[in-house]
Amino acid sequence: MKVAFDDSVKEFSTGLNLDYHSHIINIDCAFEDSLRVNGVAVPIFILPGLYEYRQKHNTGDVPVNWRRAWQPAGRLKISFIINNLFKREYMTRPADV
Repeated sequence: MKVAFDDSVKEFSTGLNLDYHSHIINIDCAFEDSLRVNGVAVPIFILPGLYEYRQKHNTGDVPVNWRRAWQPAGRLKISFIINNLFKREYMTRPADV
């Protein structure tokens, strides 16, 4: 879910958008469990620590993005953009922090 706010005064504009990323509910067990060879668990993990990370970070998150722009002429626009303004740590795919 995205929510955006924008405002302009003469040649200046600013904007803020909020992106809601929910907690990943279903992922393949291969990401969180040890490997299995012939039905026997081998203590090798594809993504070590992912299970613990997901247990600790078990809610969604809302990163905030901010932008500021100046348009001195019709076809010229200079923008300053900060994605993830508050440096929130979130995961949209397994192990993609």
